[in-house]
Amino acid sequence: MTLAEIGQEQRRLAYHAAPTALAVNMHFYWTGLAADVWRSGDKSTEWMLKEAANGVVFAAGHGEGGNDLPLLLSTTKAEKVKAVTSSPATRCLAA
Repeated sequence: MTLAEIGQEQRRLAYHAAPTALAVNMHFYWTGLAADVWRSGDKSTEWMLKEAANGVVFAAGHGEGGNDLPLLLSTTKAEKVKAVTSSPATRCLAA
């Protein structure tokens, strides 16, 4: 997918399930940065790309309110949960 296509799908997802779209954007924040760094020739982020390809979800916790030292004090956790088939996000992704 192109960046424009990803943005379009994210807007569609956010219309139906804003929290899910936010979580996906948190993941894209790190994996997109890792991909850009890797493409520039620095292979130090390859581990993150491999983990993401294996299903690991990354969260960008520096957006937490009241967190002045974002990367050091973040309490955000990315946890995989079973999808609820009747959720707005599931219906949106199935369309």
